[in-house]
Amino acid sequence: MLIPISNAFAQDLNTVITKENPKHPADLPNDGITSPTHKKYMGKIVFSKKEAALEWGKEIESDFTNKFTLGGPDPIYLRVYMNNSLSNYITRLSEKDRRSSKDITAAYSFKLYLDGIPILYSRYGTRSAFSLEEKQTFTTFRSSFYKDDGYSKGTNVFKNFLSKTEDKLTPGDHKIKVEVYPMDDYDDVFLAPMVASGEFTLTVSANAFNLNDDAVCLPKAMMQDKKIEAGMLKAFNNSEGEGKIARIVESDWTIERNQTTGIILRHAIDGIIAFTKNGKCKYQVFGFAQDYDGTKFQDRIYLVSVGSSKDINCSCLK
Repeated sequence: MLIPISNAFAQDLNTVITKENPKHPADLPNDGITSPTHKKYMGKIVFSKKEAALEWGKEIESDFTNKFTLGGPDPIYLRVYMNNSLSNYITRLSEKDRRSSKDITAAYSFKLYLDGIPILYSRYGTRSAFSLEEKQTFTTFRSSFYKDDGYSKGTNVFKNFLSKTEDKLTPGDHKIKVEVYPMDDYDDVFLAPMVASGEFTLTVSANAFNLNDDAVCLPKAMMQDKKIEAGMLKAFNNSEGEGKIARIVESDWTIERNQTTGIILRHAIDGIIAFTKNGKCKYQVFGFAQDYDGTKFQDRIYLVSVGSSKDINCSCLK
């Protein structure tokens, strides 16, 4: 069984914004302004190192900040404040009311800039990141970019952003600008006008791209065995190229038996291989196995299945 990797749906940085249709259908009722803080920061994205500071309707403004450290201990939480719901934003793009179908495919897209340069346009999660009710009512939502995978849709976007900064994210201070756009890809990709934006300073430490920081680089190993890891690299190198790092990402082997006799045939386990290809760096999930000879599992490890891959910043492999 290959573990899944979440990859953000990337868009062309030059995707054209679709203007509102002046004859759009009427809006559905929504949550409106949820707090005095919402009113104050309408159309903005605010940030904090504390999740509780961004609790819905109970925000603690004194804990808002726009300074964070990559490679540091603090998460990057955010809350987006809007003046309408996702459903209404998308419905406003056309004269005909197609809400019943458009609500299914509607999502948000994040555009991230590094020091004024656009780096990434990415959908926030999948089409089902929000329920239909949430798409029709939410006028604000909370997420995280860093150090809290309870908000994996946000951390996945930010990790993809880091992978595309290449050598531009040098040690020191950098300005990160974030914009949020409603989007729909029912039959083509449509972006509504921007609904919120925010900025923060990201201090990049010398050891920011720590190989063992799964918020930035590679998934954590679920098992450590140098002999198995070496066998995984050898199996990968024989068929796929030159791997740099192997990690076991399952906690135990899965026994595979003959369906008729029940005799053990082999055992298998998932691993990831980090490698470079065409000047880019990534890791990919593979299934590896060892055959059973009737008394023991053989030493040779071979590749049996290929899973999805994810780009990473090449600084992770230096």
